[in-house]
Amino acid sequence: MTNKAMFLMAPGVVELCDIELPAIQPDEVLVKSQFSAISAGTELANFNDLPNTVRRYPRSFGYNAVGIVTEVGSAVKGFAVGDRVLCYFAGGHRLYSVCKRHMLCKIPNGVDMRDAALVIIGGFGLEGARMTKCEIGESALVVGCGLLGQFALQALRCMGATPVVAIDFNEERLAIAKECGADYAFRPDDPDLKEKVMEATEGRGFNCAVEVTGSAQALVTALGLMARRGRIALTGCTRVSDVPIDFYKLVHVPGIQLLGAHTSVRPNGDNIPGYWVPHSDHRTLLRHIAKGNINVKPLWNEEFNPADCTKVYSDLAQSKNPPLGNLFNWDLLGE
Repeated sequence: MTNKAMFLMAPGVVELCDIELPAIQPDEVLVKSQFSAISAGTELANFNDLPNTVRRYPRSFGYNAVGIVTEVGSAVKGFAVGDRVLCYFAGGHRLYSVCKRHMLCKIPNGVDMRDAALVIIGGFGLEGARMTKCEIGESALVVGCGLLGQFALQALRCMGATPVVAIDFNEERLAIAKECGADYAFRPDDPDLKEKVMEATEGRGFNCAVEVTGSAQALVTALGLMARRGRIALTGCTRVSDVPIDFYKLVHVPGIQLLGAHTSVRPNGDNIPGYWVPHSDHRTLLRHIAKGNINVKPLWNEEFNPADCTKVYSDLAQSKNPPLGNLFNWDLLGE
């Protein structure tokens, strides 16, 4: 059987290629993709050849997809043909994915596959929120209202944070943040930002924050708004450290904790406080989506035919603020 998969052929060039699909092993599952989500931050950083990205070409592209199980290995328990599943990292932008059992998560009945397609990216936002160990009643800040930020603010709200404040330059994203449950939404260049934050937090600043932009300047902004002994989860990949930080004034004296929240710090086995394994976070998000506690619909944007991937990435690379929930719809291939 022939498979189709996207490859980053060189900086600035993504192509849909035919590849061979190997026979599955007894401990593997074959999944036919319905949707795969574009992770604008990671994928465009690699597409644009930014510092601290992998420079190996060609290589497969994307890391999250949802689809239908079409074949189950003889040693696999708990999955059956026809199950709707989320594929973690094994399922990138490809028509068929061969997955180990631990890479799969069943999608509950009633959860739209488009919602589920954004859950792996959303899991990074949940990871950042979880790492802050936010307690009910603490104030929380989310810096950056892209996909990770929108999931992080909803996770913090579920954890009992109040108020939850979102910061972004993009007015449309701020409006979506309010729709997703942010109590306040501010621009970072608002000359009255500090005064508004102090009013919202009763003069204390934020107990916890999730920084998802990867901008060193955004981190400086967050540090200036924190309460004493506040915690900041660095969920965005700060690939370019181009802004000096006064660590004595902004970190050392107020006792701020900076928490590296790259997904690689997750444990490999059991969950531990503040650090859960990926599939546990994915199941958590899917359950909360099913119950209506987390709203994904405002995050949808556009569906693309995978055959158009070369133009899709070129267009996204030209955008100052790429839209949020961009999906490849693999049914559009007609295969």
